[in-house]
Amino acid sequence: MRTLVGQREFVGVGELLWDVLPSGSRIGGAPLNVVGHLHQLGARARLISRVGRDELGRRSLQRMEELGLACDWVQWDEHLPTGTAQATLDADGSARYHFEAPAAFDRLQVPNRPWTEGDAASFGCVIFGTLGQRDPIAATAIRSILQHARYRVLDLNLRAPFDSFAVIDASLRQCDLLKINEHELIRVCEDYGHAHDAATLFAWLQRDYDVEVLVVTRGADGAEFFWRSERHYAPAVATTVLDTIGAGDAFLASLLLDIACGKSPDSALRRASVLASWVVGSAGALPEYDPTRLPQS
Repeated sequence: MRTLVGQREFVGVGELLWDVLPSGSRIGGAPLNVVGHLHQLGARARLISRVGRDELGRRSLQRMEELGLACDWVQWDEHLPTGTAQATLDADGSARYHFEAPAAFDRLQVPNRPWTEGDAASFGCVIFGTLGQRDPIAATAIRSILQHARYRVLDLNLRAPFDSFAVIDASLRQCDLLKINEHELIRVCEDYGHAHDAATLFAWLQRDYDVEVLVVTRGADGAEFFWRSERHYAPAVATTVLDTIGAGDAFLASLLLDIACGKSPDSALRRASVLASWVVGSAGALPEYDPTRLPQS
């Protein structure tokens, strides 16, 4: 039985891209954001992705080095550009994206060496999503990596038009923990013919897909954590919204690390909500911070 408790090595795999906003370009991509927050929170975390041999690719590695992240699993592509997403912010700070395709991360390959040579379960806790699987080449690499993971976290992160049912279904079959937002909950329930109810969805995922944990983020309405027969809930932390980019990634990073360290779901939800609130009130998906100086839950 796979379990998140006790995991000490975290790997984000998939898209590294730049969010192109009216105010300028910022490095992003959900796997990078989650890994970046895990690193700032004190975890051992790395990214598997691919960038073009272009200016944005060089800036990507430079920014990762500034954040203290290892770059040895970030690959170079000689033909495709570094990924970009044209982002616009709505009045409430939420973002809408247009993703350029193809991009370097679409040609992702499996790294040559794992965390520990000779360890069959060598990639630790792997965090992945659906956008990074929009191309069959990258999807094959990600699914190969997941076969050698100790624990598998699916941050669904649906981004039209790269949100096919086939990719969703294949991803659900390879995850131990599923994290979705309230809009993705509706989409998944409708795809599979279920009522829009998180508890019902979790019971089905447990039975038919062997999912251990379901996490549902609901923005200002808080977050839920389903495990075994238990439901845990934490309200959102009130804040002034600057932009919502990366808030869910920060939430996930904090939650994963706390559960891995043996904290209770209630405590982990509260602390994750605090970090997400702080990110929402800051500029960009990866603001730098000292975790000991963040507001306490």
